[in-house]
Amino acid sequence: MSGSGTPRSIYRHRGFLSLWSAVTVSGIGSQVTVVALPLTAMLTLGADPLQIGTLAMVQTLPVLFVTPVAGVVVDRFPVKLVNSLCDAARGVLLLAVPVLAALDRLSLLWLYVLGLLLGCFKAMADVAHHSILPHVVEEDRILAGNAAVNTSYSVTDVAGPGLGGVLTQLLGAPTALIADSVSFFLSGGLIASLRMRPTERAPRQRWSTMAREGFGYLFREKGLLTLALCSGVANLFLQAYGTVLVVFIVGSLALPPSVVGAVYACGALGGVAGSVLAERIGRVARPTTAMMGGLVVTGLGMAGLAAAGLAAEPWARIAILIAGTAACTAGLGVYNVHAMSTRQRLVRRDMLGRVTAGYRLLSHGALPLGSLLGGLGAQYLGASAAVALSGAAVVGWVGVLLLTPFRRLHQEGVQPGSGAAMRRTLA
Repeated sequence: MSGSGTPRSIYRHRGFLSLWSAVTVSGIGSQVTVVALPLTAMLTLGADPLQIGTLAMVQTLPVLFVTPVAGVVVDRFPVKLVNSLCDAARGVLLLAVPVLAALDRLSLLWLYVLGLLLGCFKAMADVAHHSILPHVVEEDRILAGNAAVNTSYSVTDVAGPGLGGVLTQLLGAPTALIADSVSFFLSGGLIASLRMRPTERAPRQRWSTMAREGFGYLFREKGLLTLALCSGVANLFLQAYGTVLVVFIVGSLALPPSVVGAVYACGALGGVAGSVLAERIGRVARPTTAMMGGLVVTGLGMAGLAAAGLAAEPWARIAILIAGTAACTAGLGVYNVHAMSTRQRLVRRDMLGRVTAGYRLLSHGALPLGSLLGGLGAQYLGASAAVALSGAAVVGWVGVLLLTPFRRLHQEGVQPGSGAAMRRTLA
């Protein structure tokens, strides 16, 4: 606190700055991969939409079998060690793509294998990453920390795809992945250097017992369970949309890879705005109102992208893509800040990894199905229809949420580490 009683800026917190720098560095690299990996399959290996959907599916499949184990690992071992080792492993795996391409050995099968391994380490790292903030900052700075982290995600969404599009255009898609590899090595080093707040370690028990405790905690806290299921259904449609977006832009609209990066980058400015405004929105609206509003904006932005196929001029197509992507990322920025802060405030520190794992299993478990649905939709209905239907489904899901206890879930009176207050607000 400052002398006037106002909280110091989160950016003056030394530990948070290291974490924020790691998020920013790895985020830029990861967004390069979002563009370069499917383009490697599409342009280098001639993959069709269904094969690209399969590639996205194998990267998300480990959520189902790695996440429960990841929760125990994060609670049993130092969370920064888990995170940094996973970053290093992903850096090594990404280097394999340009090496195989240089040796003329790259194939779709190799991409599937590498994608599966990348997904395994990502599933482990995501649990660690989404559990680490409360170990770094004080309780009353979690919302500000998450707003800053999500702003960083949005900023990297601006820089990363643009860099990915340019690198893919200049060097080829496989070589562009080297940028993400280097970013993971840098991120791992920054995470390893973090100074963590003292916290009680989970008692040593059988791994199966620890995993059951985490899932039991999640299912007892009805607020957390409802939030996880809400995110899970929305993520199903978001993953379908994300899987076919590159196919829609390059295949259906016949725009070059450099434009893909530019559209992602400009559109992601909406994510910056959403993350920055999330804290202010939280002062005048309940978290659930903010989250549902965010999802509506996201779905409308997704559906609006399909209108680019009706425009005759390339500049008009690009303008529609930028506007739709900006709306989508703005809504996601608002939703994610409030959803993540709600979860982190309600869970005991010694169970944060396990409960986060259970939460992410429910909220991300449908991602493989979403990837497959996106690929099938693009293959048989067309990429434009797949994008439009995904957006409409997100908006429709918010309509369903209005009929459930989710709309009455809020944070009034919630104490960190206890779900009791939230549970009392649910029918």
